Amino acid sequence: MSKSVHDKDSALTPIPEYKYDWHFMAFCTLWRSLRLDSETDNSPAKTEESADETNILVCFDLDDEFVLRLRRLLHNADLRKWEEEPFLMLEFALSIVVDQCEEDLWSFQKPVRDIEKTREKIFKETSSSNDDKTFDLLVERYSQLHELSRHVIHISETMDAASNNLGAIVRDHDLWIESNPHSSAATKRLSKALLLRENMISNLNFRAKAFVSRMDNEIKCASNFVAVGDSNISKGILKQTRNEGKVLSDTVSALTLLFLPSTFISGFFGMNFFTLESNQTTQKLQWETHPKIWIFFVCSIPITILGFFHFMLKFEFHGFIEDTQGFIRDIFHQGKVSDLEKSKPGKVRYLEKSKPGTSRNFGFSRRATLHTTP
Repeated sequence: MSKSVHDKDSALTPIPEYKYDWHFMAFCTLWRSLRLDSETDNSPAKTEESADETNILVCFDLDDEFVLRLRRLLHNADLRKWEEEPFLMLEFALSIVVDQCEEDLWSFQKPVRDIEKTREKIFKETSSSNDDKTFDLLVERYSQLHELSRHVIHISETMDAASNNLGAIVRDHDLWIESNPHSSAATKRLSKALLLRENMISNLNFRAKAFVSRMDNEIKCASNFVAVGDSNISKGILKQTRNEGKVLSDTVSALTLLFLPSTFISGFFGMNFFTLESNQTTQKLQWETHPKIWIFFVCSIPITILGFFHFMLKFEFHGFIEDTQGFIRDIFHQGKVSDLEKSKPGKVRYLEKSKPGTSRNFGFSRRATLHTTP
């Protein structure tokens, strides 16, 4: 049994699809020798018109084309040279089987090669686009690869079966030669012919397994392409979400800067330390300040200073001072190493030497990330 594939019309299917055909080949041989029968008592006597041997080949499920090819081989063969050879008909049958297996196997070469040649094009489309259409194309290609891989596995299975059957025939023929010490030259030629057919089937089996490996490689590659396409879609969603969050953050920051001064002024002058009363003499409104407004500054200024120092101590105020001093030294002394860095070579530095276009964070951002939130 063998299998072949053919491409469908590419104009009807944007993604390559394949149709396939199965070829069934089964044979049975019957051999009878009158020389061996004459050695028994009940056998009929041999006449001049009778043949010494009879070979019958029974064929099952053969196509008409195979039948014609087999008849042509038997018609052109000189069977008179063969004597005492029960495997004669199998040599003609195996000739048809090996040729058909080779033809069917090489029908897979073009589909597999087309898949490999379109890999780079699919990769470029996947890398440059992240829409749903490209993702659907990758999924469809992935399904197509699995369909072709199914056919490749079938042809590899048939090659294994043919190789095993042909090996069994060769072993049986060797046993026949050992049991018949008077083997003719034709028998030895047939033995070599069977070994040649076995070698051809084994080589075709290697090619079939190579097709299976190549399809496995393409399926893995297509799986990676699908993962890349999915990743691109996820990155697009994250980028869109980040842009939306950035717009919202910028809007909130702008509104904060817009309303913060007026909010502070209205809150400051809205305290009980300020009153607006009418002057009885001039009959005009006058702005009066409470004499104990100093309480506000006495309370707010120390709290602000304490909060500032608490923040600085929380994030290593000394490191902040050192980074500031190093930044100032780098401005006036390019290429020089500070004495503090020489005295503390093991201390982790957060800033590199100042370069054009390099911004300093003064140790805030990194220390903030290194600090563990309780």
